Amino acid sequence: MAAVNIELRTAIYESCFLNLVGSSGPTQLCMFDQSVRYLIFNIGVSGAEDTKPRAFRENYGIEIGHQLRLASLYQRIVWGEDSFETINKYFNAMVRYIEGGYDALIDDQERQLFLKNRESFDNFADRLFDARQWGPIRKLYRHALPTSPDNKVYNFRLGVAETWGKHPEKGLMYIQKAIDLGFDEAEVFVAKGEALMKMGNLEQASANFQLALS
Repeated sequence: MAAVNIELRTAIYESCFLNLVGSSGPTQLCMFDQSVRYLIFNIGVSGAEDTKPRAFRENYGIEIGHQLRLASLYQRIVWGEDSFETINKYFNAMVRYIEGGYDALIDDQERQLFLKNRESFDNFADRLFDARQWGPIRKLYRHALPTSPDNKVYNFRLGVAETWGKHPEKGLMYIQKAIDLGFDEAEVFVAKGEALMKMGNLEQASANFQLALS
Protein backbone atom coordinates (compact mmCIF):
# COMPACT_ATOMS: atom_id res chain seq x y z
CA MET A 1 0.00 0.00 0.00
CA ALA A 2 2.91 2.37 0.70
CA ALA A 3 3.88 2.28 -2.96
CA VAL A 4 0.29 2.62 -4.21
CA ASN A 5 -0.97 5.57 -2.19
CA ILE A 6 1.37 7.46 0.11
CA GLU A 7 -1.31 10.03 0.97
CA LEU A 8 -3.71 7.28 2.11
CA ARG A 9 -1.07 5.65 4.29
CA THR A 10 -0.16 9.01 5.82
CA ALA A 11 -3.83 9.74 6.54
CA ILE A 12 -4.15 6.38 8.34
CA TYR A 13 -1.08 7.18 10.46
CA GLU A 14 -2.51 10.59 11.34
CA SER A 15 -5.90 9.15 12.32
CA CYS A 16 -4.44 6.63 14.78
CA PHE A 17 -4.38 7.40 18.49
CA LEU A 18 -0.79 6.11 18.65
CA ASN A 19 1.29 4.28 16.04
CA LEU A 20 3.60 1.51 17.24
CA VAL A 21 5.93 0.77 14.36
CA GLY A 22 9.18 -0.98 13.58
CA SER A 23 12.08 0.48 11.66
CA SER A 24 11.18 0.29 7.95
CA GLY A 25 10.84 2.40 4.84
CA PRO A 26 7.19 3.42 5.42
CA THR A 27 8.14 4.54 8.93
CA GLN A 28 9.72 7.60 7.33
CA LEU A 29 6.20 8.94 6.77
CA CYS A 30 5.71 9.03 10.54
CA MET A 31 9.07 10.63 11.19
CA PHE A 32 8.44 13.62 8.95
CA ASP A 33 4.80 14.30 9.87
CA GLN A 34 4.30 16.09 13.18
CA SER A 35 0.59 15.23 13.15
CA VAL A 36 1.43 11.56 13.68
CA ARG A 37 1.88 10.14 17.18
CA TYR A 38 4.37 7.32 17.15
CA LEU A 39 6.71 5.02 19.03
CA ILE A 40 9.37 3.51 16.78
CA PHE A 41 10.86 0.24 18.06
CA ASN A 42 13.70 -2.04 17.08
CA ILE A 43 15.79 0.66 15.44
CA GLY A 44 19.55 0.47 15.25
CA VAL A 45 19.84 -3.13 16.42
CA SER A 46 20.44 -5.13 13.24
CA GLY A 47 24.15 -4.39 12.88
CA ALA A 48 23.63 -3.42 9.24
CA GLU A 49 25.60 -0.56 7.72
CA ASP A 50 22.62 1.80 7.81
CA THR A 51 22.25 1.31 11.59
CA LYS A 52 25.76 2.41 12.51
CA PRO A 53 26.37 5.78 14.25
CA ARG A 54 27.74 7.40 11.10
CA ALA A 55 24.59 6.48 9.17
CA PHE A 56 22.32 8.07 11.78
CA ARG A 57 24.40 11.25 11.77
CA GLU A 58 24.33 11.48 7.98
CA ASN A 59 20.73 10.38 7.40
CA TYR A 60 18.95 11.93 10.38
CA GLY A 61 21.41 14.36 11.96
CA ILE A 62 21.26 12.57 15.33
CA GLU A 63 23.41 10.32 17.47
CA ILE A 64 22.26 6.87 18.57
CA GLY A 65 20.16 7.25 21.71
CA HIS A 66 18.79 10.67 20.76
CA GLN A 67 15.59 11.83 19.07
CA LEU A 68 14.85 13.62 15.81
CA ARG A 69 15.09 17.38 16.22
CA LEU A 70 11.76 17.87 14.44
CA ALA A 71 9.95 15.33 16.64
CA SER A 72 6.92 16.55 18.54
CA LEU A 73 6.21 15.72 22.17
CA TYR A 74 4.21 12.70 21.01
CA GLN A 75 6.90 11.22 18.78
CA ARG A 76 9.85 9.16 19.95
CA ILE A 77 12.31 6.49 19.03
CA VAL A 78 12.69 3.70 21.58
CA TRP A 79 16.29 2.59 21.16
CA GLY A 80 17.50 -0.97 21.61
CA GLU A 81 15.89 -4.37 21.38
CA ASP A 82 12.12 -4.44 21.60
CA SER A 83 10.34 -6.82 23.96
CA PHE A 84 6.87 -7.14 25.40
CA GLU A 85 7.99 -5.44 28.61
CA THR A 86 9.62 -2.53 26.74
CA ILE A 87 6.68 -2.02 24.40
CA ASN A 88 4.20 -2.21 27.27
CA LYS A 89 6.10 0.30 29.43
CA TYR A 90 6.57 2.90 26.71
CA PHE A 91 3.06 2.45 25.35
CA ASN A 92 1.48 3.00 28.78
CA ALA A 93 3.68 6.01 29.52
CA MET A 94 2.89 7.64 26.17
CA VAL A 95 -0.85 6.98 26.54
CA ARG A 96 -0.84 8.71 29.92
CA TYR A 97 1.12 11.59 28.45
CA ILE A 98 -1.24 11.97 25.47
CA GLU A 99 -4.33 11.85 27.69
CA GLY A 100 -3.14 13.98 30.56
CA GLY A 101 0.16 15.65 29.74
CA TYR A 102 3.41 15.36 31.68
CA ASP A 103 1.53 15.80 34.97
CA ALA A 104 -0.39 12.58 34.30
CA LEU A 105 2.69 10.36 34.47
CA ILE A 106 2.23 8.55 37.73
CA ASP A 107 5.55 8.75 39.53
CA ASP A 108 9.16 9.82 39.21
CA GLN A 109 10.20 6.44 37.85
CA GLU A 110 7.65 6.64 35.06
CA ARG A 111 8.62 10.22 34.27
CA GLN A 112 12.23 9.11 33.97
CA LEU A 113 11.09 6.31 31.68
CA PHE A 114 9.37 8.86 29.47
CA LEU A 115 12.45 11.10 29.37
CA LYS A 116 14.99 8.29 28.99
CA ASN A 117 16.63 8.19 25.57
CA ARG A 118 14.77 11.30 24.46
CA GLU A 119 16.61 14.28 23.11
CA SER A 120 18.48 16.14 25.79
CA PHE A 121 16.62 17.62 28.75
CA ASP A 122 17.08 21.06 27.21
CA ASN A 123 15.51 20.13 23.89
CA PHE A 124 12.57 18.51 25.64
CA ALA A 125 12.10 21.56 27.85
CA ASP A 126 12.34 23.80 24.77
CA ARG A 127 9.29 22.10 23.31
CA LEU A 128 7.29 22.47 26.51
CA PHE A 129 8.29 26.13 26.82
CA ASP A 130 7.35 26.88 23.21
CA ALA A 131 3.99 25.18 23.85
CA ARG A 132 3.50 27.34 26.98
CA GLN A 133 3.00 24.27 29.17
CA TRP A 134 3.67 26.16 32.38
CA GLY A 135 2.81 23.39 34.85
CA PRO A 136 5.19 20.82 33.34
CA ILE A 137 7.84 23.52 32.85
CA ARG A 138 7.71 24.39 36.56
CA LYS A 139 8.17 20.73 37.49
CA LEU A 140 11.05 20.19 35.08
CA TYR A 141 13.05 23.23 36.13
CA ARG A 142 12.35 22.80 39.84
CA HIS A 143 13.88 19.37 39.41
CA ALA A 144 16.87 20.69 37.44
CA LEU A 145 17.79 23.81 39.41
CA PRO A 146 19.17 22.11 42.55
CA THR A 147 21.96 20.65 40.40
CA SER A 148 22.29 23.71 38.13
CA PRO A 149 21.43 26.69 40.39
CA ASP A 150 23.44 29.19 38.31
CA ASN A 151 21.93 28.27 34.96
CA LYS A 152 20.48 31.59 33.79
CA VAL A 153 18.15 30.03 31.21
CA TYR A 154 16.68 27.61 33.76
CA ASN A 155 16.07 30.47 36.19
CA PHE A 156 14.54 32.64 33.49
CA ARG A 157 12.18 29.96 32.22
CA LEU A 158 11.11 28.89 35.69
CA GLY A 159 10.43 32.55 36.42
CA VAL A 160 8.23 32.87 33.34
CA ALA A 161 6.38 29.67 34.22
CA GLU A 162 5.79 30.81 37.79
CA THR A 163 4.56 34.20 36.57
CA TRP A 164 2.04 32.71 34.17
CA GLY A 165 1.17 30.03 36.69
CA LYS A 166 -0.24 32.79 38.92
CA HIS A 167 2.83 33.11 41.14
CA PRO A 168 4.38 36.39 39.92
CA GLU A 169 6.31 36.97 43.16
CA LYS A 170 8.16 33.68 42.72
CA GLY A 171 8.49 34.40 39.03
CA LEU A 172 10.13 37.75 39.69
CA MET A 173 12.63 36.14 42.05
CA TYR A 174 13.84 33.65 39.42
CA ILE A 175 13.79 36.23 36.62
CA GLN A 176 15.88 38.63 38.71
CA LYS A 177 18.36 35.85 39.42
CA ALA A 178 18.67 35.19 35.69
CA ILE A 179 19.44 38.88 35.18
CA ASP A 180 21.99 38.81 38.01
CA LEU A 181 23.63 35.82 36.31
CA GLY A 182 24.06 37.84 33.12
CA PHE A 183 20.91 37.09 31.13
CA ASP A 184 20.39 40.43 29.40
CA GLU A 185 18.24 39.55 26.38
CA ALA A 186 15.15 41.65 25.71
CA GLU A 187 12.85 38.77 26.60
CA VAL A 188 14.05 38.71 30.21
CA PHE A 189 13.06 42.35 30.72
CA VAL A 190 9.69 41.69 29.09
CA ALA A 191 9.21 38.79 31.51
CA LYS A 192 10.23 40.93 34.47
CA GLY A 193 7.80 43.63 33.34
CA GLU A 194 4.99 41.07 33.07
CA ALA A 195 5.67 39.79 36.59
CA LEU A 196 5.71 43.33 37.99
CA MET A 197 2.52 44.19 36.12
CA LYS A 198 0.75 41.16 37.55
CA MET A 199 1.88 42.31 41.00
CA GLY A 200 0.38 45.75 40.35
CA ASN A 201 3.68 47.64 40.04
CA LEU A 202 2.92 49.37 36.76
CA GLU A 203 5.67 51.99 36.98
CA GLN A 204 8.49 49.47 37.32
CA ALA A 205 6.82 47.22 34.78
CA SER A 206 6.85 50.05 32.25
CA ALA A 207 10.51 50.75 32.99
CA ASN A 208 11.40 47.14 32.20
CA PHE A 209 9.39 47.14 28.99
CA GLN A 210 11.40 50.22 27.96
CA LEU A 211 14.62 48.35 28.74
CA ALA A 212 13.46 45.55 26.46
CA LEU A 213 13.03 48.06 23.62
CA SER A 214 16.38 49.78 24.13
